[in-house]
Amino acid sequence: GDGLEGIRLLELYRDEIDLVVSDVGMPGASGEEVFSAVKLLKPQTRMILASGFLEPDAKSELMKSGVYDFIQKPYLPEILLKKIRNAIDSRDTDQSRSSAPNTLALKNRHPSWNN
Repeated sequence: GDGLEGIRLLELYRDEIDLVVSDVGMPGASGEEVFSAVKLLKPQTRMILASGFLEPDAKSELMKSGVYDFIQKPYLPEILLKKIRNAIDSRDTDQSRSSAPNTLALKNRHPSWNN
């Protein structure tokens, strides 16, 4: 596939996709362009970019923009799987924090809970 196909798939299946792994250099749309589309279509989606070489400044800017992680090519499958696991685990942690009730706010709303 290419980057444009990846964007089309995200448009079709956005509710089912929580993580995107993409090469930086692809035909159709680059990894950076796919990342921009991901941020527009489903901003909370984690993204891991693979590259043989990426300028440090470009990498830094992409990380600041929200790319979750990078993987250097060539890579071992075990390394990629570890990065995927970390991305999923961090997403799950973020979701549980955001869905957990704010107990301080609850205490302040009900006087009997202030004991």
